[in-house]
Amino acid sequence: MTARNPVIFAVCVLCLAGCVDRVDDADPVEVTPTSAKHPAILGGQVASPADFPTVIAVQDSTLGIPFCSGSLIDPSWVMTAAHCVVDFAAGDVEVNFDDQDVLDATDGRVVAITEIHVHPGYRDPVLDHDIALLRLATPVADRTATPVARQAIPSGTSVVEVGYGISDGYTDAGVLHKLQNRTVDCALTHDTTVSGTNVLCFDASTGQVTCYGDSGGPDFVDVAGVRSVAGFTSTAVGGGSSLACDQPWDIHTQVARELPFIDQYVPVPAAAGGGGNGGNGGGGGGNDNGSDGGTPTAGRRVASAGCSAAPTGGDASWLFGVGLVMRLMPRRRSR
Repeated sequence: MTARNPVIFAVCVLCLAGCVDRVDDADPVEVTPTSAKHPAILGGQVASPADFPTVIAVQDSTLGIPFCSGSLIDPSWVMTAAHCVVDFAAGDVEVNFDDQDVLDATDGRVVAITEIHVHPGYRDPVLDHDIALLRLATPVADRTATPVARQAIPSGTSVVEVGYGISDGYTDAGVLHKLQNRTVDCALTHDTTVSGTNVLCFDASTGQVTCYGDSGGPDFVDVAGVRSVAGFTSTAVGGGSSLACDQPWDIHTQVARELPFIDQYVPVPAAAGGGGNGGNGGGGGGNDNGSDGGTPTAGRRVASAGCSAAPTGGDASWLFGVGLVMRLMPRRRSR
């Protein structure tokens, strides 16, 4: 079992953007993808933010480098995977809306985070409860948030997976992609750690799978004509190679099973009536990573996360890449 890691995705982003172009032979810097968390969409299609206005990129607030995805489920709340933010303080993270390509610095809207709440039951290497809620510094009022599905979905359900992760050939880092997929019976994984109660399972052997950077990215379903978030990318299992995207089974958090935690913080829509088919809920207040008390940055566009964000000079791009690894490494999660 492996855990997808923001360090891997961030380094891939820099490499694909042409920002890590040299490592001295005498002092190699090696980052081995031993963790499969933070899976990007392979076998999908480029998507338009206009079609998915509630899908966001989770990024480092200092460097503007994206490392996960998420969704707006309330004007003040974004939902993502716990492993994406469990070791971050609120001031270290921000979210990016309306961006086709997070790295091109031509569009997008960045909003600061004031609170991070991680499910108190989230523990590596347990698969359940990989969920976190981020409170926005400024509520988003120019679009309708996507509600969470309050009934668990069965195997065989068609979903649309969306995220900002790496695509085919480990390219297109930070570009929004979508993939039509279908859940399968988790018993097919033959993995005793995959209960199938609190997670959704997908057959990744088809080559259609999420990958680095898609963690927290939503699985959309239609509920009575309303687009809803039924799950989101979490991890991968199955004994494939050390690369997350080569694991045979894709594991996603099933949102309806996490309603007791979500409902502690996010107002329940009147039509939903609360409760739902939650089960195995949160209790307590979650792991609150607190507020930095900073100034909201809604509407601020982060400088390019590509090469223009790095210093100039002969070794500048290499130093920038190493600096990014050093900044994110303490937050690395592994299974």
